[in-house]
Amino acid sequence: MTDAYGKGWSQKQLLHCLRFAETFTDEQIVSALRRQLNWTHIKTLIYIDDPLKPDFYAQIAQLELWDAVNL
Repeated sequence: MTDAYGKGWSQKQLLHCLRFAETFTDEQIVSALRRQLNWTHIKTLIYIDDPLKPDFYAQIAQLELWDAVNL
């Protein structure tokens, strides 16, 4: 993937992407997260142990128009 898309596509990065897809399956939430939060904050959400909390925080971020500073 590095040859096709540039640096940043390590095995670890791909695992983060898979975790993101497994954690947030709702396309609307994914779209909102991508607009409002940076990748560092999204990675924080996807590694929260309680399976209900990432979705909760994502919905709050979307409703309250949080930016990356609020997390």
